[in-house]
Amino acid sequence: MAERQKEARREAERRRLEGILFLNEIARIRQYYRRLSPDAAELFSPESGRWPENQAWPALKSGAFFGYITTASLVAFLNSIVAAVGVAMLVGGLLRERQPVVASLIGAGVALLLMALFFVYQKWRHDSVPQSRVVPATI
Repeated sequence: MAERQKEARREAERRRLEGILFLNEIARIRQYYRRLSPDAAELFSPESGRWPENQAWPALKSGAFFGYITTASLVAFLNSIVAAVGVAMLVGGLLRERQPVVASLIGAGVALLLMALFFVYQKWRHDSVPQSRVVPATI
C-alpha cells in the first residue's frame, strides 16, 4: 500500500514538472509568433496570453531570500526548534536548573545557528545547479 502511494506521488510530481516544461515551451512558441509580424506581436503579446510569461522564476520575484522559503524551510524551522529545546533542556540539566535564562538563550542560539546552516546549505544547493539546466520562460 505504501509503495503505491509513493509511486502515485512520484507520478504526480512528474506531471507537475512536465506541466512547467510545457508552459515554458508554450511561452517560447508565443515569443516566436510575436516576431512574425506587427499584428502577431499584438495577438501574441504576453499580456493577452492565457498563461503568464515570466522573465524570472515566480518564487524569486520578491527576492532571492523569499525563493528559499519552502516546505523544506518549514520542516527545518520546526526541527531547529525541537533541537533547541533539547539543547536547552540538556544545558538546564547540566546547570541543575539554576540558570534557566542561560539555558534558554543557548537553546535559542542553537535554533538560529541551525536555521542559518539550513539557508547556507540551500544557497549552496541552488548555486551548484548549472544555470544551463534552468530554463525559465522568456518573453
